[in-house]
Amino acid sequence: MYKRPIASTYSLSSLKGYEPYIDGMIEKFMGILDQHDASNEPINMSNWLHYWAFDMISKMSFGEPIGFLDHGSDFNGMIKSQKRFFRYISIVNNMPILDSLLKRNPFLKLVKQKPSMFFTFTKRIVTERIAQAEREKDKKEDPEAEASSPGPAAHHHRDMLGSFIEARKTYPQIMTDLRIAHLSTTNVVAGANDSASSMDKVIHYLAGHPDAQERLYNEITSVVNGTATAVKEKDSREKDKDSKTEGEGPAALELALKMPFLEAIVLESYRTFGVPSNNMERIVPQSGMRLPNGVQLPPGAVIAMNAASMAMLPHIFGADVKEFNPDRWFQAPTESDAEYASRRHAMDRAAGMVFGHGSRGCIGKNVVQLEMFKLWASLVRVYRVSLSLAGRLVREMLLLSPMICVCIDHPILFTTH
Repeated sequence: MYKRPIASTYSLSSLKGYEPYIDGMIEKFMGILDQHDASNEPINMSNWLHYWAFDMISKMSFGEPIGFLDHGSDFNGMIKSQKRFFRYISIVNNMPILDSLLKRNPFLKLVKQKPSMFFTFTKRIVTERIAQAEREKDKKEDPEAEASSPGPAAHHHRDMLGSFIEARKTYPQIMTDLRIAHLSTTNVVAGANDSASSMDKVIHYLAGHPDAQERLYNEITSVVNGTATAVKEKDSREKDKDSKTEGEGPAALELALKMPFLEAIVLESYRTFGVPSNNMERIVPQSGMRLPNGVQLPPGAVIAMNAASMAMLPHIFGADVKEFNPDRWFQAPTESDAEYASRRHAMDRAAGMVFGHGSRGCIGKNVVQLEMFKLWASLVRVYRVSLSLAGRLVREMLLLSPMICVCIDHPILFTTH
């Protein structure tokens, strides 16, 4: 019921409309990397990928970034606040009684509680935008005014919040002001974390595996240059001076999705780094549930499956399951088409638990896909990356909680091709 009003907002076809936003944020990020390249200074990519991910989801959600890239730091403490939030969630998720004693303690209702930093931030923007929408509605005297408008930008911001506000017209009982604020907050909190964590794994892998980096670079340039040549020939025939070849800016999503090795790297980053290790509980329906092995679960039983464990099953992913190996996603030379299709289906199901499945699946999956494919297709085409300390990380992965795991303080050198 709650997904229906916003499902179209998160569809891939709708999200493609935000490509110009993503292109602008990628170009801004590349400007920062160019500065480090010019000075030959290493950059802590874990931090900067978090800054980019937060600014990117804010740009898509509200039409403007928070400002982490401009400041080059967690200037307002949002990222630190997010990490505290996930630490708390990871604990109370496994011991719900603690939540009843802490944040949901009824005695705390007697004391005025300070709202979260994220909710305060999004609530202010949502309140302003809803008020603006109401003012524009009141100004409309001619019912045909909207139909004659040159486009959505005339009356609505072209961002996800604008879509949420528009959905109020059809679903006023569901899309309340508070509901819109909660959706916007979830966008920022969950969207940035999922993207940044997986991106962190990708840059870590590429910096430590020059051969794979070269392979990805060759794939990207082959796809992009082939398209650029076709566009150039078409432009010369049409004599269109305003056309821009595909090789001049951030890679288009439709091209990035045609890169199988890039897809394999992204999928492997989800499998090894993006899957939450806490148990997501479900209640068995009144009809009961029979497992594939024949075990019958009674109605009302609370069950859970550990998604991180699913992503580390040797009989699905192979003996090297603990290694970051994108080639596992390709068909082996000795493997038949049917065998590969069966194995790939099992891997997709298990690794796909990072987003969940069915009605409880993550609605923002396409947002992460859009960011991941476009960012790496754009960056790897321009830069070589390497570890600045002879291939050694200053610190290895730091497990903050069962919900979130990030690499910190690994300096990366960027040099242009």
